[in-house]
Amino acid sequence: MKWLIPILAARAFACQPVEGDRILGKDLAAANSTFAALGPDLAIGFTPLAGVQRTLLSGELARIAREHGISTSGPVAPVCFERITEHLTVERLLPVLRLAFEKAAAGREEAPFEIVDFSRYGVPRGALEFNRSGLGSTGLWRGRVIYAEGRSTPIWAKIRLASVQPAPFEVERGDTVQVEVSSGSALVTFEAKADSTGHAGELIILRNPENGRPFRARVEAKGKVSIQE
Repeated sequence: MKWLIPILAARAFACQPVEGDRILGKDLAAANSTFAALGPDLAIGFTPLAGVQRTLLSGELARIAREHGISTSGPVAPVCFERITEHLTVERLLPVLRLAFEKAAAGREEAPFEIVDFSRYGVPRGALEFNRSGLGSTGLWRGRVIYAEGRSTPIWAKIRLASVQPAPFEVERGDTVQVEVSSGSALVTFEAKADSTGHAGELIILRNPENGRPFRARVEAKGKVSIQE
């Protein structure tokens, strides 16, 4: 069990954060000043995956010191490294999710949404990716962060569609409206009661005020319909 001692000792201290895909000389020097003479861009090894720690034990550190002419006054304490992570924010997620919505809509108008929750754990620095296929019926949208050389880690966001108030009708059922009947240059107007509702440009049913018979007319504006013969 003696081999556990250096690992446990390393875990007692915070790991050195690493920005890129390689642990460099400058990273080791930042973790232990004994290695300050190392070239800052010297590749020491691969950076671990997000959420994983990599520990360089005393023997490996002693080998690095010998190879680069660095003298040590006894065993070198193990050093651990971990990939830099950051936390997601609404400000970062929103434009990515909106773009995914726009691509899926392909010109069709879709209801707006709001983000109600999202991944709270640290994720590696990289490109956020969400596809419409990852959006479930409950509003849970699964995506990923792409980082390193084609690696990715899963993330998620919970969205809620915002309520959209429909545009008010220009004519409501029961309204008394002005009817304009045009035939060539002739124009006749009269009033009738609407039997259905409609927006501008839609056909609705009205009742002839003299005989009660239904007829159709096109809504032009608030309280106004037209018939062209």
